[in-house]
Amino acid sequence: MNRTVFIPTDFSQASLRLVEHTLLSAINDQIEIVLTHSMFLSNSIVELLFFDKDEIFQTLRSDQFDKTFIALCDCYSQVEAEFRWEIFTGLNQAAFNNFISGNQINEAVIPRPYFRISRKSANFDPTPYVRRSKLPITEIPFYSYLLA
Repeated sequence: MNRTVFIPTDFSQASLRLVEHTLLSAINDQIEIVLTHSMFLSNSIVELLFFDKDEIFQTLRSDQFDKTFIALCDCYSQVEAEFRWEIFTGLNQAAFNNFISGNQINEAVIPRPYFRISRKSANFDPTPYVRRSKLPITEIPFYSYLLA
């Protein structure tokens, strides 16, 4: 893969605009998009024992989000893109730097301003970590206006 791009997601349809922008800019590139949901882990030992990333994604994603994501992939089928879903649970910059290093991420696409929609989990805004990292960043303005 030529490019591995970090995109934060709250599983709203509006967050898929970041994916659309990235696919539009990658017409001639091979690209891997790492859609990342940032959330705090529970303090419950039982919940940590039975922590399942796929189960969390199923509870956070709506049918409408899935349909829009599939339609977006179909619309940009000419782009050589792979998608990965990840969860970032770190609490500091060092954890985020390890996350981007471990996932071999070499750029980021973030909204300006960040607009958290999902209230289904204890999620948080990862953009301060992205801004302090050494990743090249593309900011997409008017993210909040896409909600209308």
